Amino acid sequence: MQVWDPTTGQTLLTYSKHTAVVLAAEWSLDGKHLASGARDKTAQVWDASTGAQLVVYHGHTDDVHAVAWSPDGSRVASGSDDTTVQVWNASTGALLFKHTGHTKPVESVQWSPDGKSFASACDDQTVQIVDIGTQKILLTYHGHSNWVLDAVWSPDGKSIASTGRDQTVQLWNASTGTRLWLYRGDTNWVEKLAWSPDGKSIVSVSDDKTARILDASSGKLVYTYHGPGLLYSVTWSPDGKHIATGASDKSVQIWSAG
Repeated sequence: MQVWDPTTGQTLLTYSKHTAVVLAAEWSLDGKHLASGARDKTAQVWDASTGAQLVVYHGHTDDVHAVAWSPDGSRVASGSDDTTVQVWNASTGALLFKHTGHTKPVESVQWSPDGKSFASACDDQTVQIVDIGTQKILLTYHGHSNWVLDAVWSPDGKSIASTGRDQTVQLWNASTGTRLWLYRGDTNWVEKLAWSPDGKSIVSVSDDKTARILDASSGKLVYTYHGPGLLYSVTWSPDGKHIATGASDKSVQIWSAG
């Protein structure tokens, strides 16, 4: 894994402690640490300025597809092909909670903005919201007809957008599970989603080589970006002006969101 300067493209740091393909990476909210997950069945925490390895978490028995920091930076949730989501102490690696409610590989995990729960997307065609305090499932969303590859909370925590191999993007109420809208404009699997910082837009990236910006209130298409290859990852800049996508041609592209 590499950390690089987005203005110059210069590599600032290379982290090479994993022993197999790295599948996920996420910054802590304070920007001081990175968590990563890999096919070596580990999740790791490392110093973003020096590359020093701080924690290696060995709780999973299969590939780790997703890592997510709690809003306060004290915990990491990791999702794996072993069908579990595991929550562990980001400083010590001690296991705090293992969620075993899914029946197939977990593709993504994200904490709610208030840090009280997480949402996990799974190949069992569900998204589950789990309360951290009680360790119980609060809601299971059954709106998809194929693997769910991603589920992301709105900035205000009131709704969740989810997507996957059924080629849809769906928005639903995070408290009731009621579907608010469904977008069906992609022609291949939709891999990942990201909300704009102001919560007004959602961007999706697909194996049909497009990134699509949708109006979050209506689900209507606002703009289509045609990438250089299959698009596998996406993130919105904190100021909301730019979107970065990762593609099958080994490139990362940054483009204007407006």
